[in-house]
Amino acid sequence: GVIQSLEFKYPLDENDFGDIKAANNEHVLQNQFLLDATFRGDYAPDTLECANRLAAVSGGTIEILDDDLEIMREAALYNDYLGVNNYQCRFLKAYDGENDLHHNGTGEKGTGRWRVKGIGEHVNKPGIPTTDWDWIIYPEGLFDLLVFIKQRYPNYKQIFITENGMGYKDPYKDGFVDDQPRIDYIEQHLRWLLKAMEVGVNVGGYFLWSLQDQFSWTNGYNKRYGFFYVDFETQKRTPKASAYWYKHVAETRRLQEAQTAPDSPEALASIPALGLDDLPRENAVIPRAVAQWPETALSHELPTRGIAYVTLLLPLENVPDRLAPLLPLFARSLTETGTARRDYTELGALMAAKTGGLGADPLLGVV
Repeated sequence: GVIQSLEFKYPLDENDFGDIKAANNEHVLQNQFLLDATFRGDYAPDTLECANRLAAVSGGTIEILDDDLEIMREAALYNDYLGVNNYQCRFLKAYDGENDLHHNGTGEKGTGRWRVKGIGEHVNKPGIPTTDWDWIIYPEGLFDLLVFIKQRYPNYKQIFITENGMGYKDPYKDGFVDDQPRIDYIEQHLRWLLKAMEVGVNVGGYFLWSLQDQFSWTNGYNKRYGFFYVDFETQKRTPKASAYWYKHVAETRRLQEAQTAPDSPEALASIPALGLDDLPRENAVIPRAVAQWPETALSHELPTRGIAYVTLLLPLENVPDRLAPLLPLFARSLTETGTARRDYTELGALMAAKTGGLGADPLLGVV
């Protein structure tokens, strides 16, 4: 097999011919030119037309030798799988100026620029979030990319997502890293990957980038991708919230049903108050600070994403039935399978809570 770095391309305005052409230009340049060679062993007429036109913008030409095509056609028969490295998609609009490029390698949001003569300009679409490195978070792009491959290259055999993940400025505080944006990113991409499988895309596997933080050749050390936080001075590794969440996803092969967080005072008031008496103490590990919390710290006043995190190890059978449906609201990252599958004996939960002045000691254990 072969691995390609691919990104689906969208026109900023799907009714604007210039934007449509710009999106197709980069789509051919980054995706179609590679995939034609991979699965066809040659280049389709629409691919060649666009590639030759783009080369001519810079005064160049494309020369494809018959001997090369013969080798490519033979190699196309041996592709047992395609590996796809995918982190984002792109929105483009028409651009008629000269090349203007600036790589955002510092995480200073909004500083990246990509305007290429003859192709188009990368733009952000209103309402779609981006990372600090100006990478678009639009997981539907992975779905559209995979469906495109399936439809255009019916001779493909299997696809593996060989890289996917989110670079983030992980906040390390009191021995813990809350990287909920990474959890959201991965979960959304997994959901759209499942949708692609439901419409017939043969996906053989999914690999996260990366296990631990490391040096990036374009971003240095401040762009972190790992499930494990690395202190680059001491080399100490600390599992992030995403590590615990993904552990459960990998073990159970299940994603949590979507949870709707309270979005109004009325919605918050409808959540039953949680007191210390609701937490089972027998055969359970109750961290010291939890026992010290006033009952109001666990009432319905607490936000779904609080400033402090405590890891609890609770036997699932001891969790009151009336609390089980509520746990995902307060412990979204690690309770999805525990609350849905009664065959688990232990439930790991990261519970967000107000600490009422105990915020200096938020983390008291790990699962």
